[in-house]
Amino acid sequence: MDKILFNGVIKSIDDKDNVYEAVGIKDGIIEFLGTNEEASQISAKEKIDLRGRLVLPGFMDTHLHMLYYSILKDNVDLRDCTSVEAIIEKGKNFAESNVPSRGWLLGNGWNQNNFEQEKRLLTKADLDKISTDYPVFYSRVCEHTAAVNSLGLKKVLSMPEAKELESYIDKEAGILYESACMLPSKIMSEISIEAAKEYVVKGVKDLNKCGITTIHSADFLGLQANRWQEVLRIFQELEAEGRLNVRIYEQCMFLDKENLKDFFNRGYKTGDGSPMVKIGPLKLILDGSLGGRTAAMKEPYADDPTTKGLLNFGYEELLGIVDRAYENGFQLAIHGIGDKAIEMIIDAYEVMDKKYSVKDRRNGVVHAQFTNKELLRRMKEGNVLALIQPIFIDDDMKVAEQRVGKERMEAVYAWKTMRDMGIHTAGGSDAPVASFEVLKNIHCAVNSQNLKSQPVGGWQPNEKLSLDEAVRLFTIDSAYASFEEQEKGSLEIGKYADMVVLDKNIYEINNEDIINTSVEMTVLNGNIVYEK
Repeated sequence: MDKILFNGVIKSIDDKDNVYEAVGIKDGIIEFLGTNEEASQISAKEKIDLRGRLVLPGFMDTHLHMLYYSILKDNVDLRDCTSVEAIIEKGKNFAESNVPSRGWLLGNGWNQNNFEQEKRLLTKADLDKISTDYPVFYSRVCEHTAAVNSLGLKKVLSMPEAKELESYIDKEAGILYESACMLPSKIMSEISIEAAKEYVVKGVKDLNKCGITTIHSADFLGLQANRWQEVLRIFQELEAEGRLNVRIYEQCMFLDKENLKDFFNRGYKTGDGSPMVKIGPLKLILDGSLGGRTAAMKEPYADDPTTKGLLNFGYEELLGIVDRAYENGFQLAIHGIGDKAIEMIIDAYEVMDKKYSVKDRRNGVVHAQFTNKELLRRMKEGNVLALIQPIFIDDDMKVAEQRVGKERMEAVYAWKTMRDMGIHTAGGSDAPVASFEVLKNIHCAVNSQNLKSQPVGGWQPNEKLSLDEAVRLFTIDSAYASFEEQEKGSLEIGKYADMVVLDKNIYEINNEDIINTSVEMTVLNGNIVYEK
């Protein structure tokens, strides 16, 4: 063996829920599972005493934006701001000591729901107080709403694409919604390939620190809309250099129809690639977010009856794109938060499943937050995956009932209901929208509480998951979402040696203490890529 890890509690997460004391690794593959006594009889280049710690399969995140997360680390972090004034002050201080990134002053993470007084969206008037010399672009935490200053708005409106997206731009306030939020990135100065590679390496280090060994990541728009091939090149070069310490299942997302057409014409399909970098599903964003009231609902918002949210495209356009995806051998993962959007997604899947006689496409609804019993029934029948983010309740519990009304809260964030019905669910974070710390996600799923462990007893107690269900969300169930359950997601002989070691056995402590557990070690392909 190359390595033997012994004297541990090695929870396999296999079908029989086997627990072992030792695991042996050869050439990045699990070759042995058994007792300490059995392990003592096997020769190995390296033996590691786990000192009784818990070992789980490497964690997976089925939806995030890793490259974008990494790039944002150089921007103004506005998550802790509790007022418009605080945002302005933080922006001024940042501008005094930092050269504008890519020609713009950039910030992200503001959330009007966290403002202590007036809970309103940022406007160009606010951002003009930060700078009138540089364009300013500050995206909301959900990334579905953003504000620009007057100069930034002028630059956006001068773009040919702005005319097509007029309905998503509030010219008076300087607020961009949905697809319009992506316009500024098209006119920012470019990030070089080498700089982007270093961003990826830094981001992956953060992932490894959280025990993550696989990500389903939407990165094609992380640079500029037409540079998706360069993003693939970045990952492939880092893999060849031995510097890519996470497996990537790329959720292929495009802003321009021509780029999507080019992608299809080049013959890519889901599953292409290597064990480290694979083409995943076609990723579409159909509606917006709950906090920004842009999630597409069937009924008006309770706290703003003038709106039902926004759709990025109509049903016929959606159906056309889904048709092309099926024709070209693609799985799909479509962002749907509101019940209207989710219904449209399921409608499109059903039509295309029938047209192409599909049996195991494993298409998904990303988020699937506002459902109902009929939508869930149809998801089960069509084997539509729910790619959920338990950590979203940390923010959404503040506003969910306010947004939709008490009577519509019956089937929201319905994780337990989904699993009991047999709907395949898999866990993610949507980072940088929320933290990809898996143990925080597990805490939210098991306790139905925010990151301050409130409310007592749980927010949606009937939708709490068991600890085993929550762990499976981020291991074997995530592997199922990429057709890789035979290769990873559980600790079994013949599978990849991807593992995480925790400082506490979360199966032996109170559920309330899960949030205080940390990662001690992360192993990818049998190599230690993080050690506390």
